[in-house]
Amino acid sequence: MKKKVLSVLVVLLATLLITMTVLAYSYSANIIVTESGSVTYAQLPIIASINNAYLATNGYIRPNALDTRLLRSSTEIPHMIEDARLLFCSAVTADTQPTFTYTLGNSVLVSTMSSDIGFSGGPGQFVIGTSATDTRRYVCGTRDYFDTILGVGGFVTVTDDPALELGSVFRISQEGWVDTDVAANKDLVFKNAAFRTYISANTDITSIITGGATVTASGVASGIHTVITIADGTNLKIFVDGVEEDSAALGGVSVPDNGNNWIINRNDTLSYMIHYKHMVGRTHVIQFQLNAIVSSPTLPDRDGMAHNGTITWGANPAGIAVAVYGLEATGAVPSVVTDEPAPPDIVSETSAEDMFTESLGTNIPLFYPMFKFASDTTGWPIQIFWMTGAIILAMLIGVLSIMFLHSMMIAGIASGVVLVAACTIDGGVISWWVLYVYIIMAVTFVVYQKVVSV
Repeated sequence: MKKKVLSVLVVLLATLLITMTVLAYSYSANIIVTESGSVTYAQLPIIASINNAYLATNGYIRPNALDTRLLRSSTEIPHMIEDARLLFCSAVTADTQPTFTYTLGNSVLVSTMSSDIGFSGGPGQFVIGTSATDTRRYVCGTRDYFDTILGVGGFVTVTDDPALELGSVFRISQEGWVDTDVAANKDLVFKNAAFRTYISANTDITSIITGGATVTASGVASGIHTVITIADGTNLKIFVDGVEEDSAALGGVSVPDNGNNWIINRNDTLSYMIHYKHMVGRTHVIQFQLNAIVSSPTLPDRDGMAHNGTITWGANPAGIAVAVYGLEATGAVPSVVTDEPAPPDIVSETSAEDMFTESLGTNIPLFYPMFKFASDTTGWPIQIFWMTGAIILAMLIGVLSIMFLHSMMIAGIASGVVLVAACTIDGGVISWWVLYVYIIMAVTFVVYQKVVSV
């Protein structure tokens, strides 16, 4: 009987080792963007529908998603993770079909930034300096944030609050890819009848206090910039990339206090935003700089002062089609095909909605909370714990079958039934291919035993 017990254990352990090897791989999915409208975009915010909430729940990515990357060829590009969307930003040439790769399970983005000096609000605010007029850009090492990307036509609304009223001493800082081609109502930040920073003419960025001072930074080409507007109680100033561009006397006029909401990024002024920081006096009251997956429609305020933004999502423009392919297990991130002319038919394989739309064992009492806790604690995919648990249970059933029924065939069938149940219960906590591995290993071992015993 000992040999029979050992045989069942060997088969199940072999199955476990093979399946764990597969789960040890990282995962990636190719995304193909097709431009068929003969339009070239310097920086296009793109939306792909992917169930990231499922990926996070089931261990493919960490709960904060900071182990994700979006690559074009081998170059990392700006991206943002939302429960049901992957948003990214890239140049797109007319009538081409660039390929991007969404990679999971990378090293986690970790902040190496120094604490603030001279400003209130706590660490992680990326601000340095000893006065409210210090314009030096924040200093950071490895970033621990996502860019804010809203899609074409997207914007953020912040509900008015007395704490947000600027008065005559304030600092508004925004960094990102700024499109300085003029268009109507192209605002970096806007509060009706109070304050506005906007594109006033081609390559001109203007900040204006309603009924008061106006300052303009001229000759700013579209690209990545830090735009800071400062009022120190005497003057209004505008800085671009740390350089003072213009100054005007306040003349005793403060920013009007009214109940209108704040709007950030109207009419696609920012293709992607690295940060928005809102300081009144010497106190930070808003900081938008994502360091976790977004649960729509809330854009969280990292200052912890509950001035969260509400996202109005944009959309992909006409002539842009996005096709998301299924996840592939990869030992290393594969090379990506470079831009090629778009074929006549738009790619439409594997719709994004088909990618991870089911839950995984959430309705199974005892085991799901236990395995979810283990996954969150270790950072390992929850599938590893479901797989291990199912195979250990199959081992136990197999051993008990041999001990009491003295039949290796019954033990093999009983163990297989446990695996079949795991493949079907609550949508399937383990994949069917695990059962195939088990069957192959079991048949191989039985044949081997028969041959040896002859």
